[in-house]
Amino acid sequence: MTDMVPRCPGDSSIAFLSEGYLFGRRRFDRWNSDVFACRLGGRRTIVLRGQDAARWFYEEPRLSRVGAMPTSVVHSLQDEGSVQALSGAEHRARKSLFLRTFGHEGRLSLAERFSQHWDQAAEAWNQGSIMLLDEVSAVLTRATLDWLGIAVTPDQEAERTRELQAMIDGAGSFGPRNWRGRTLRRRTEAWAAAVIEQRRALGAASNGAPIDVIAGWEDAPGQPLPVDVAAVELLNALRPVVAIARFVVFAALALARWPEWRARVLTEPSARAAFAAEVRRSAPFFPVVAGRPTEVLNWNGVRFTPRERVLLDLFATNRHPGEWPDADRFDPARFIGGDSARRIVAQGGGDSARRIVAQGAGDMVDGHRCPGEPSTETILELAVTKLASGDWLFVEGMPSVDLRRIPADPGVRPVRVHWKG
Repeated sequence: MTDMVPRCPGDSSIAFLSEGYLFGRRRFDRWNSDVFACRLGGRRTIVLRGQDAARWFYEEPRLSRVGAMPTSVVHSLQDEGSVQALSGAEHRARKSLFLRTFGHEGRLSLAERFSQHWDQAAEAWNQGSIMLLDEVSAVLTRATLDWLGIAVTPDQEAERTRELQAMIDGAGSFGPRNWRGRTLRRRTEAWAAAVIEQRRALGAASNGAPIDVIAGWEDAPGQPLPVDVAAVELLNALRPVVAIARFVVFAALALARWPEWRARVLTEPSARAAFAAEVRRSAPFFPVVAGRPTEVLNWNGVRFTPRERVLLDLFATNRHPGEWPDADRFDPARFIGGDSARRIVAQGGGDSARRIVAQGAGDMVDGHRCPGEPSTETILELAVTKLASGDWLFVEGMPSVDLRRIPADPGVRPVRVHWKG
């Protein structure tokens, strides 16, 4: 029962902020447990890890996202009335918008545009040093706007890139970094609302691009989304794609550390997919997701009440020592074959790549798993291929990764890459 759950003494807010991604893992390992309780911001919080916990967290309909995370985080990444904040039938109805736009054809179309814009940008990178995260973010912004069907000027594109980067970077912090992200988000929301109004004014003249699907979406017949809500959902189609840039930077770091994978990535499709999957498993993306019980719930004998917060530790789940052999080792082969892969499939009872919870767990249609996850996989595989075929190096040696910073970046400062073509 709950009384048997290990507990942290006092309030752990300072420890969480100072330890970052390692906060949960250190305590799971200390107590050899997949659950512990603590106080964060004065609120009793139960922290979980592991595949069983992930499935329960994402499939439990009585875990609400409303009020689970601090307002500063919520406003950086989403907003009231957005798809992430909904549950049950409302969530499924709104999510079908994203399942439609990020479906098979949409995924391939978006990936094609990413490839085209990467190649165009890479011509300008030749024989010069670039800030990799900034440049890839710009490519993803350009490609996604093109795919959505939104025409912008170069200055507007640069503004959107800066704003979207600030939202992503500020989501895991408190203070100036978060304030900047939230301030720039208001500017982006105003732009998105103007885009929605413009597309609605076109009416029959619109061309059926993804932006038209978003602008014309109705949760129920005859009930179009309010302009501000449609604007938020437009950002929910744009911002997560730009966030893939962080995976791309971690992929570059992995290729630099394990150069023997370059040739395999270029010659073996299975190696390319496996390398991208291992990046998604091992890279520090967003560390936790939060839920709030709407009634008394139970998981494996642990009792949750509406007064408590539930955190699923994504980073610790993807490095669970009992579920991922040699969990701290970067090993794409675990997704290709051999003893490692066989053990993973035997334990998970299916495709091991589906067990990565960087973007959620459970069913993509009925649960809160991100409908853009297949697009993330495809774009990351493309980026890995382009990185493997390029001639580049890190200017100041191998960057480090500060796991105390949320979201994590390789190196204390932005990574500068010398790109030779």
